[in-house]
Amino acid sequence: MKRKGRQPDKRQWLRMKPARARGVEWHEEEGRVVIQDSRAPSGLRGRLFALLKVPSQRSVELDELGSHVWKLCDGRRTLRQIAIELKDEFRITQAEAEASLLAFLTTLERRGYISLGDP
Repeated sequence: MKRKGRQPDKRQWLRMKPARARGVEWHEEEGRVVIQDSRAPSGLRGRLFALLKVPSQRSVELDELGSHVWKLCDGRRTLRQIAIELKDEFRITQAEAEASLLAFLTTLERRGYISLGDP
């Protein structure tokens, strides 16, 4: 996650409250979250997509764990609370839950699907 200034430490990360980005559409299919990304690419990438007639709409299907996390990204729960729920639900260690969660949420934030509220 690109942040201006000093990177947050682990305690600060775990106090952040991830929220699904406004305008990102999603639905469930057979218990799994499918994110509909209809945002048109910009800049050179956008021009290449237009030139090559590449559809700008794409679907991203999350697995069981990713779907569970997505539904918990409501802007009210902290990363720590979500990690505890993952640990209990999927029977993994707290360290595994935190590491997996940070990696997954970093990807979602980079793609613009979620935002992380500052602690």
